[in-house]
Amino acid sequence: MLDADIRRWAVCECDQRWHRAIRRFGPAMTPDPLVLDVVESDTSSIVDALIPELPAVVLWEVEPISLRESAHQFIKTNERFPLALQLVADGGLSVRERLLLAEFPVAVLLRQPEQLPKIRPLIEGHFASAAQPVD
Repeated sequence: MLDADIRRWAVCECDQRWHRAIRRFGPAMTPDPLVLDVVESDTSSIVDALIPELPAVVLWEVEPISLRESAHQFIKTNERFPLALQLVADGGLSVRERLLLAEFPVAVLLRQPEQLPKIRPLIEGHFASAAQPVD
């Protein structure tokens, strides 16, 4: 297996809730012959978790207290890893705080892990190469 065959999800969260959900739903969202790799990360180790030349998904759990720091991290991650699709797991944000996220490079806001299968077309399309057919 080559590094180019790996599609990584970096999960930045307080506990294992989203990590378990991605392990459950992620394989169905990863087009063949690509291989899913789910890693735990945090803001300081995201640089080590991603490969700049490969598509990846970063799922950030964002709570009201961490919104400011998270917003800075979205921008830094987008600049350093332009092929990373950033998702936010809502950790109790208000309506106003959720609306504020629209100003940042965040593709989707998820409130429950059970919503992951609904974004399957987005993930498949992001992970697929030009030579792979995607529905």
